[in-house]
Amino acid sequence: MDDEFPITLVILDRPYKMRVKASEEETIRNAVKAINSRAAEYKNAFAYKDMQDILAMMSVEMTTKILQLEENNQYVNSKLMSKLEEIENVLEQEQ
Repeated sequence: MDDEFPITLVILDRPYKMRVKASEEETIRNAVKAINSRAAEYKNAFAYKDMQDILAMMSVEMTTKILQLEENNQYVNSKLMSKLEEIENVLEQEQ
């Protein structure tokens, strides 16, 4: 079992301490890099008053992507189930 250990992540120039499993550390660090990179893109592309504006825009973007992925996943799963039912019906007819 993975033991958790403390790390400090710097997100938008602010440090955040958290405990992570060794198996999750790389993914978490990559997520922080993606957040900081996307925030830099937003800073260069849009007018903003403070970092809250940047975080709000990023939240909308990321949540939209998550919802689209969930919708796509549901579509793929329904198509997969449909095909599996077709296969099952063909197999039952052959018996």
